[in-house]
Amino acid sequence: MKLLFSFFGRTGRGGLWLTAVISLAVSLIAFLIAEAYFGVMLSFVGPDGTPLPLDQMPPDDAVPVFNVPALQAYLVGLVLATWIYLAGSIKRAHDRGKSGWWVLISFIPVVGFIWWLIDLGIFEGEQGPNKYGPDPRGQAS
Repeated sequence: MKLLFSFFGRTGRGGLWLTAVISLAVSLIAFLIAEAYFGVMLSFVGPDGTPLPLDQMPPDDAVPVFNVPALQAYLVGLVLATWIYLAGSIKRAHDRGKSGWWVLISFIPVVGFIWWLIDLGIFEGEQGPNKYGPDPRGQAS
């Protein structure tokens, strides 16, 4: 549970990838539950108010209709998924000897993902203990 919810300490690459997969799974499950229980989150109606088929591109004059309860249910799952993602990424940044604030870079489209993938997902962490805690691999310096 500490791996998923705590922002303190360090984790290796395996911990990062595990939290990324769990975060993605939580988001997907929340989406599926919200859609199954409350229905589609977004639909369209024509100018006359008639519902449009979901399997076709809506015309330019279509009006979007948001299913607020479905969106709210999905948002709960999305907040949980984001928390898990941040916990794993921050602990991984700590393992690389960086402040957790560096993880904010990952929210920049494209560049952020590339940084996250290379710096946190591929590069090795610092060997031995650092100011964020002991080496997650259990190695002494």
